[in-house]
Amino acid sequence: MLKIPFHLLFIGVVLANVAYGQQFPLIGRVKTAAGIAIPGATVTTYSAEGKIRGFATTHNDGQFTLLLPKQSGTKVTVRSIGYREVELTVDDSWFTSEKIEKEFVMEPQAVVLDEVVVERDESEPDSVAIHIDDLGLSETSDLKEILSKLPEFQLDEDGIILYRGRNIDKITVNGRQVFVNQNKMALQSIEKRMIDHLDVINNYQDNFRLSFEDTKETVLNVAAKADFSSILIGDVSAGYGASNKYDANGKALYFSTPINAFFIHNTNNIGGINLEPREINALFSREQVFSDLDKELINGVLSQNQARTRDFRSNTNATVRKETNRYRLQMVAYYLMNNRETSSGTENVSEDGNPLLTTQDRNTNNYRALLHTSSFDYRLKDNSLLDYRLITNVIRDHGHSDRRVTIFDGENSLLMNGLSSSTQPNSHYILNDVGYSHKFSNRWISSIRFGHHLSGIDYPVSLDAGNPTVDGNVQDAGFNMNALAIRANLKFRLNGTFIPWVEYEDKHVREAVTNRSAGNEATLFNRDYSQRRLQLGMAGDRLLDYLNYSANWELLHFSTSRHTGFYFPYRFSISVDKRLERWYAQGSRQYFLNDISTGVTLIRNLTDTHLGADELPHLTNRMDSHSLGYEYMNLFRGVSYGVSVTRQTQYNQVQPNFDRTYENGMRLFTLRAIPHSKDTKLSVTGSKNLFSNNYPIKSDAALSYSFGNSPSYFGQRLADVLHRGPSVRIGLQSLNPSWFNFEVSSRANLYTISINENTFDNQSTINTFAVKARGRGMETKLEFIYQLDFLYGNRFDRKNINLTVEKRSAKVTYGFQGLNLDDFFGLFGNAAYNNYVVYNQGINTIITNDRAIRYAIFYIKYTFN
Repeated sequence: MLKIPFHLLFIGVVLANVAYGQQFPLIGRVKTAAGIAIPGATVTTYSAEGKIRGFATTHNDGQFTLLLPKQSGTKVTVRSIGYREVELTVDDSWFTSEKIEKEFVMEPQAVVLDEVVVERDESEPDSVAIHIDDLGLSETSDLKEILSKLPEFQLDEDGIILYRGRNIDKITVNGRQVFVNQNKMALQSIEKRMIDHLDVINNYQDNFRLSFEDTKETVLNVAAKADFSSILIGDVSAGYGASNKYDANGKALYFSTPINAFFIHNTNNIGGINLEPREINALFSREQVFSDLDKELINGVLSQNQARTRDFRSNTNATVRKETNRYRLQMVAYYLMNNRETSSGTENVSEDGNPLLTTQDRNTNNYRALLHTSSFDYRLKDNSLLDYRLITNVIRDHGHSDRRVTIFDGENSLLMNGLSSSTQPNSHYILNDVGYSHKFSNRWISSIRFGHHLSGIDYPVSLDAGNPTVDGNVQDAGFNMNALAIRANLKFRLNGTFIPWVEYEDKHVREAVTNRSAGNEATLFNRDYSQRRLQLGMAGDRLLDYLNYSANWELLHFSTSRHTGFYFPYRFSISVDKRLERWYAQGSRQYFLNDISTGVTLIRNLTDTHLGADELPHLTNRMDSHSLGYEYMNLFRGVSYGVSVTRQTQYNQVQPNFDRTYENGMRLFTLRAIPHSKDTKLSVTGSKNLFSNNYPIKSDAALSYSFGNSPSYFGQRLADVLHRGPSVRIGLQSLNPSWFNFEVSSRANLYTISINENTFDNQSTINTFAVKARGRGMETKLEFIYQLDFLYGNRFDRKNINLTVEKRSAKVTYGFQGLNLDDFFGLFGNAAYNNYVVYNQGINTIITNDRAIRYAIFYIKYTFN
């Protein structure tokens, strides 16, 4: 049924639009009246509405290249410190050939005045140039190391880049999209030798999106050196060492005006990975939400835990983005393989601190995953765009668990037989999405989208507990989903400070859970539902010079065979953006139907049985999120700091709650809706460059305090579970351009959990000290790590040493890399790794990993271009 609208829409729109909007390459040179080139000048193109359409930075010869749209009212501005700004309005005379060649002459801004009145411009600049020459970096320092030394940026381990409280999810190269929701790859792939400088673009506009001033996106732009344009750059490396460990890597990157592409491959058995679940979800889920089982499989493919006895991974990514004056084509594909094994122990404790169950587990997983997304944006006219999205994912897993169980009954314990379980889940996920948008005038924009989503999961489980009556294939469940959706939007621009819109979405979904045991397929549960959503919104930019806002309210209607209801979601954001500081507030209320898996009984995590209920998939849950914050940043003084408060409240979230343990070691959990849970977090962050004239050091610190209540069922009784405590992070790293640098960091989580009148400690600290030496082509980093955990009265110590040594020449690098080197010698007597406490499901679980990856690898790397 969906093919007809797709084809009619595509053919009809193409035939109705025979004239094409165009973009022409502008090849320019910026110079003085005497003909001297001006390097480092910023060239920006603006639409008639004042939105940035493109930007570039002049090279040492004063030259630059960018695409110029053939649209009325387009302006080109050139700025450089010490020179008067140049602004030109584009007209038809510019477009007499396939490419535009222009020279821009700038005059020095040196005027003698009798009286000078300085008025400070408090507005936030559209772009900020950041130079990186004086940070104590080597030519092979990656983007992660570069940003970590800049006080205006905050980095998380999962690839999140924060700038003035804003997430950066796009990294452009010379103004063109290259890394989109691929931060971690960019952080590891872009090196200092490629970078002239960095730009933060605060008012970025996608060339293939029709919008007004309400769209305000912050991106990080890498201004690449001229030597790295239109050539293939990259490296290959291979290493092998003790404990039969190996690591092979290769990457190739290509940056140019029409095409940007990269290919990255890594095969290793040391647990290395350059992907994050957050980025994969953003790339491949689109507006459709993955089911709980989809999330479980994807997180399993990408999960990272150093405490493994075996961790083979092979990750391949190919990304191609081509942009011309008429179209943009993008393709992203990942092929992932891993084969890993973990060895751990768990201790389940009741709410009053008594032991319930202890286990010794050895788990293996063998994943294969192909993740792919492609998009095609086509400019039918200057005011008409057609776009298409295709997402295809396939995941396979072979999992196995061996568990030795001790069950406690009061003062007595009984050692049970070992339990083995296996699973071979596989999933497929396909999304087709097509849209058309049209700008009627400078005041009206409309769009319409059609989507079809198809997914399926097979989830078999077999058990071996030495009991013929229960052993064998105990589960062979199948999940299927088919969804159709249409969405239409109409937006009006009264002026830059008031842009209202209305949007309507209609979605129909059919889901089923089947049992495929013994060659028969019987339906266990099915759900057909419709979702209709009417949204009213408004946005504005630079109201009263500094105020930006966006807000929408919705009327949401869910209808299933058992339940029909109306809901009122909302979302808002408001910010005051000035040159040095930013205040912001944002909030949302969202409603979701419970996952279909809550309606059936399933074996999850190989050894846990989750008991669902028929009514749960027909009910909704709600999540409220609100935050308030302030950020200050002064690049010239090397100072940034911020304060924020966030609060998240959840209503009727379905959670598994511990019921009992079977004699074979299987645990039974009953799915129940938790009426109300909440979490509040107060945070203060700061960063400052110290001793900048002598021995520059970057200092940073973060302090947060979290408190909340996550109630849980104990049997049939709902009890409060209160958690509170601070989290502290302190770091120092020197930025000395000479041969020696150091890094010191300390992180501490000092939490407590209170259940009824019982309080449990959950405290951990990680302290690191590293020294770096560089000179004569050699670079060395020696790192000492000390981790101390106090978990429910138990103390766990871990100390270890990591070492990296490299000898570099023009093209070839020889190196050594060692992780957890003390495990080869046993000086510190480590017996526990990556210990942590999990409280959910009505029980406390202390997880102790007794093994960890260790390696000592010698490698060689060859760099081309």
